[in-house]
Amino acid sequence: MVTEQPKDFSHLGGKQRHRLLLVVERLFLAVEKPVARILGSGLLNPLYAAGPVAVFLLIILGITGVYVTLFYDFSFDASYPAVVRMNHLLVSRFMRTVHRYASDIFIVTVILHALRTFFTDRFRRPYWLAWLTGVVMLAIGVLAGLTGYWLIWDQNALEITRGLIGFVAHYLPDGENIAAFVFALGPRGQSWAFMLGIFAVHLLAFFTLAFFVWLHVRRLQRPAYFPRVHWGYLTFVTIFIVAVVVPAYVLAQGDFSVLPARLRADMLFLAFLPAQLRGLGPLFWGLSLALLVGLAALPWLTRAPRDLPRVTIVADKCTGCHLCALDCPYKAIEMVPRQEGPYKHLAVVHHDLCVSCSVCLGSCDDDALLWGDLSARLMAEQTRRWVEQTRAARPDARIKAVFACERHVDQGARAYVGREVVRTQEGTTVSVLTTGVRCAGAIHPGVLTAAVDAGADEVVVVGCPPDDCAHRQGNQWLQERLSRVRAPRLDRAYANAAIRTAWVPPNMFEDAVFATGASARGWSLLPRLGGRDIRLLPPGGLPKLALALALMAIPLLIIIFLAHPWFPAYPPGTAYVQVVMDNPVERLRSGGLRRMTTTGEHPVYLVVEVDGRPAVRRPVEQDEIRRRHADAVLLTLPVAPGKHKVRVGMTDTSGHMQVILLDRVLEIGDRRVAQVYFVGHAERRPH
Repeated sequence: MVTEQPKDFSHLGGKQRHRLLLVVERLFLAVEKPVARILGSGLLNPLYAAGPVAVFLLIILGITGVYVTLFYDFSFDASYPAVVRMNHLLVSRFMRTVHRYASDIFIVTVILHALRTFFTDRFRRPYWLAWLTGVVMLAIGVLAGLTGYWLIWDQNALEITRGLIGFVAHYLPDGENIAAFVFALGPRGQSWAFMLGIFAVHLLAFFTLAFFVWLHVRRLQRPAYFPRVHWGYLTFVTIFIVAVVVPAYVLAQGDFSVLPARLRADMLFLAFLPAQLRGLGPLFWGLSLALLVGLAALPWLTRAPRDLPRVTIVADKCTGCHLCALDCPYKAIEMVPRQEGPYKHLAVVHHDLCVSCSVCLGSCDDDALLWGDLSARLMAEQTRRWVEQTRAARPDARIKAVFACERHVDQGARAYVGREVVRTQEGTTVSVLTTGVRCAGAIHPGVLTAAVDAGADEVVVVGCPPDDCAHRQGNQWLQERLSRVRAPRLDRAYANAAIRTAWVPPNMFEDAVFATGASARGWSLLPRLGGRDIRLLPPGGLPKLALALALMAIPLLIIIFLAHPWFPAYPPGTAYVQVVMDNPVERLRSGGLRRMTTTGEHPVYLVVEVDGRPAVRRPVEQDEIRRRHADAVLLTLPVAPGKHKVRVGMTDTSGHMQVILLDRVLEIGDRRVAQVYFVGHAERRPH
């Protein structure tokens, strides 16, 4: 049976979230629901701790990174052996593996944190800074992981280098000179500079991430930098076990003359490699860049609700108690000195920072704060009137006065809000009166005691699980008010009243309202009351902790699976001829130089032939010949395995070679690259 009531009992304010956000949240909640039932408490759901766990992982990455660097060396010839030596030593192999898997989990936790931020609509209006810095952190994290794999200088790193050189040569001004310079670093014995540069980018990415973490929480009051104690050691233990069982692998050493038949790559950081090897690299990076820009611009591409209630201060009633300023999650309320009156301070609202969460409504004991037209006293009067009317109409029924936060209304409680819903529970008629509120933190304890005074047999507040409050700390503040460790406190006379809280996922509203016994007590638990939670064991003890550890291991095993797949690289019958000349005219001897400069105004061409077929024909200016400095030659030509004659020379308009710079028959094996490097005056051995 359902009885309609005035809409005054729905204190949600403004428009609801966009339908897309609700659908995405519903999908996530469907996955989380069985997890929540198994664990019995939101304190053990790792999905709620993604943000602080990401920071903790960043610390692990810093510590293990410093240790691994102690064993590292720089150059094409030295970097790979240094990594192999690490894998032969127990401690260094363990530290490198922890560093590897922590980086994977860091990216996953950032993505999960971003998704929760998205579907709870915390990416627009004043949230834009946290959202934008989060997107940038994701991009920097991927860059850090990419450069980390690059530093190994195995076959994966070599393919990254080939992709970079190809991009530089084709798309950047003067790109062929730059690419030839990179190729020439090995023959010159200067590859250490290239590897040191990659390491510098890797290190800079880490410190930039640390800076952006600070910037990410810049507008938050009391940001949670670190996870709860049990999430700290559970995260480390999970990575520890996996690092021992599945050490990080190393592929064969990177060799510019070898084309691998297959590769294995971490799909979180090196997903572009399969696309690159199939000629789809530009498409992959173009789509990735478009996605990144779209995510960064999302706060401005979507329209935020414009009719949310504004917080106003009734100056004549404000006593300057600081409670609203202390409870505000986003530094939107500031206490300023009063110019006149009996009190020293006055609360001032910064509307450019206010997200209209209404948490401050439950903080004011003096009825000096309005959220739109609503005050805590008005909410209490409405609740009292509704319960009294229901008690008069149903003197024998058991009345439950329920308060549900906005997320619960969106995902399961909407049919209850503003209505009297009559159910039968354990043979008793139960009348459920549900009031919707923007956040559980908006409820002043006096509102709940008003329901008790009016005749409610039980008062239930249903809100988000611990660490998953849409407005950060609303559930925490209300629980502390009811536990009398935070002002405004529940009146001592109601210490034993039938007032309980249920901090459950938003699709478990009915489970919370009709829960009894141990189940009801389990869902009312919050991690800390009046201070930092330093308990080693969360509620539920070791059995529940073991379940949480198993749940954390499942996504990590998936990550490991994604980090180890083999994929085909170069097919059989693939071979290349590669010619690198950093300055082709520098090889001209005095006779050749004289012959080229006596051609007068006729053009001179640099020609590269493979098996008698011109592969490159490039004009060379007379001034370049006289200065003995011309653009580099970087030629990578696909050929069939076997013997091939390669000629490089200079000619005039007659087409006959006037000067021969190179004339050689090269034997090229299957999946091999025949390389000819000319650096300066002499031919050098490629590295």
